[in-house]
Amino acid sequence: QVLLLTLFFRHFPKLIEAGHVYVARPPLFRVDVEARSKRPARKIYALDEGELTHILDKLRQEGLR
Repeated sequence: QVLLLTLFFRHFPKLIEAGHVYVARPPLFRVDVEARSKRPARKIYALDEGELTHILDKLRQEGLR
């Protein structure tokens, strides 16, 4: 990732200045929430451990996990 960004920074700085270069980051975690009454099963994705903790806390408050 760093090498690719360095390439764009050195050879295509105007693309970066114009905001046309993005770094895509896939989520690290997937939380599978089971179906409950009328709510269908769902998948929630978390980008990092902080977001995962927030999702799990929210699910515990809802009584789902």
